[in-house]
Amino acid sequence: MSYGNVTHEGLGKSWNNMIEWRTGSLIPKICQQDCGEYPAKCGGGCRIESLNANGSMGGNDPYCLQTKPVARRRGIKQIFI
Repeated sequence: MSYGNVTHEGLGKSWNNMIEWRTGSLIPKICQQDCGEYPAKCGGGCRIESLNANGSMGGNDPYCLQTKPVARRRGIKQIFI
């Protein structure tokens, strides 16, 4: 896929041609429905891995664990002097 040539057309035009990467339309439907706020943070996984595995950039990332991320608390390190 090609979105333009930055050398000849400039970064702005190439960036504008990549609109589907910015709208969220490539995020798999299951991620949009089940993960709530997280697709905006993880992007639904790697779109190119999806293309290679499924033939579609809008499909599931083959390495997706199909689980919602869980917030973890960081432990406080104790420093002994």
